[in-house]
Amino acid sequence: MQSKDQIKRSSELLYKLCDDVQRLNGLNYYDINISSEGFFIHLLNIIFDWNLKNVNFTEKNAAAIDLADKENRIAIQVTSNDTAAKIRKTLNGYREKKLYEQYDRLIIVVIKKRTQYTAEFDSAIQNQFDFDKKKDIFTIDELIQKIRDLGYLKIAEICEYLEFEIGTVMDREHVWTIEAAFHEISEKTA
Repeated sequence: MQSKDQIKRSSELLYKLCDDVQRLNGLNYYDINISSEGFFIHLLNIIFDWNLKNVNFTEKNAAAIDLADKENRIAIQVTSNDTAAKIRKTLNGYREKKLYEQYDRLIIVVIKKRTQYTAEFDSAIQNQFDFDKKKDIFTIDELIQKIRDLGYLKIAEICEYLEFEIGTVMDREHVWTIEAAFHEISEKTA
């Protein structure tokens, strides 16, 4: 039962991330997209046992990919732009830079709750590498499904990570007002 609660809490926090990204992007504050790359390194490493690194640290604003695991030959693009045009641009960049020679798989993580793609991407791939929009585009809902399939210890680790990164650990039974917090602090320090 505890893992069920942790999955629920994990999904709440991941949905909060989606909402925050959408809200801030709407205000033209895109820095959350950059910090999301670091966030997803750790989350994906926990879920899949990968060893992702941020490619942008070694190559400023790297073409087509943000994260990579050279050992497992996985490349990741993290984006909040869920348009087919953005997916095509990523695929074109991956093909043009011949990144398929370094990485066997390109995964696009879209920071949206749910997105269905009806567009075809064959023209961007040009038979140079495999890309399956059903398997290689991860939305937040798909990541939550992958988390649900993990064992208890992994789910607990993910929930703890999400609490630390996205939410503050909240005691839902004792939510303070600012006035109550100051009162509690003054009582304990007096």
